[in-house]
Amino acid sequence: MANKEASAHLNTGKKLLSDGKCDEAILELDRALSIDGGSADGYLYRAHAYVNKGDRDRVTSDDGVVASDGRVYDGKDDYEKAIADYTAALAIKPATPEILCARGHAHRRKGDYERAIEDYTVALGVKPDYRDALNSRGIVHYRMGNHKMAIKDWEAILRIDPNDPTAKQSIEIAR
Repeated sequence: MANKEASAHLNTGKKLLSDGKCDEAILELDRALSIDGGSADGYLYRAHAYVNKGDRDRVTSDDGVVASDGRVYDGKDDYEKAIADYTAALAIKPATPEILCARGHAHRRKGDYERAIEDYTVALGVKPDYRDALNSRGIVHYRMGNHKMAIKDWEAILRIDPNDPTAKQSIEIAR
């Protein structure tokens, strides 16, 4: 989001959503979208809030509907449908790091580590400091036995936040 006020509302909405306060999150995300109506993240997170509160009828008006459907399927361990929906969402909003990362998670849960790494890598090409993609790619590298590559991803997180406890612990385990 280009506008600082819109970004502040988006960040508050994301925090409220992660705290399970869906109604409050929707209000903040609505404020963000009223300032910057072109925010893919705003629509995506608002769609997630509607899904979390069980108001799927409202989701259909959001651009993030397909990604949210993917999230629903992902939560039900139906990874093929989740991947298909995330792919459809990327056709609407190409190179959206959050959707790429979500699809990467579905590939990872399905056991398709190569495709997961591809999605995380593309997400990082768009947003190099995206910690979720760095950590997730590190996890996949670790599971594949590529400990040096995993450590590189977690070290990249520590360059962003030197106090990140998850990255520190992951590096210790991988060594």
